[in-house]
Amino acid sequence: MKTKRMAKHGLELLGLMMIGEGVVGLLYPRRYSLFWKMGPEWMRAGAEWFAEHRDQTRLFCVGEIAAGLWLSAHELDES
Repeated sequence: MKTKRMAKHGLELLGLMMIGEGVVGLLYPRRYSLFWKMGPEWMRAGAEWFAEHRDQTRLFCVGEIAAGLWLSAHELDES
């Protein structure tokens, strides 16, 4: 029972982090994208693409905010 509650809290926290990250990306799309320019070449190339396409980055971030809101609301403990 305790593990299930911890998992729900973890998912709610993930949702809250998604909301925050999405807001930053919505306000600062280029800076947000270049923050992720690390790791393997495909990841760096993806970050560069998003940095060059700010409207698509903002659209992606709106989706991330929506998913984070849904996840956080869905995992709220009703007890």
